[in-house]
Amino acid sequence: MRWNDVRQLGGLLARAAEGELCVLMAGDRAEDPAESSVADAAPKAEMLDVLGDIMRVGAGRPPGGAVRQAQVAGV
Repeated sequence: MRWNDVRQLGGLLARAAEGELCVLMAGDRAEDPAESSVADAAPKAEMLDVLGDIMRVGAGRPPGGAVRQAQVAGV
């Protein structure tokens, strides 16, 4: 993660603390090291997008109203 990514995440989490956004956090970095490439992480990221959209709609938030954060080994 780069410094700008950290700053952006901090801003998004601040908005979530104000109730403007929802937060979806997932992962435990317990993946098999042999399955920790970017290509292996892509389906997991896609699943987070789907879950985030379900959560966002359920919470009545507009598009972009959910912050998705994951801890994935090797990426």
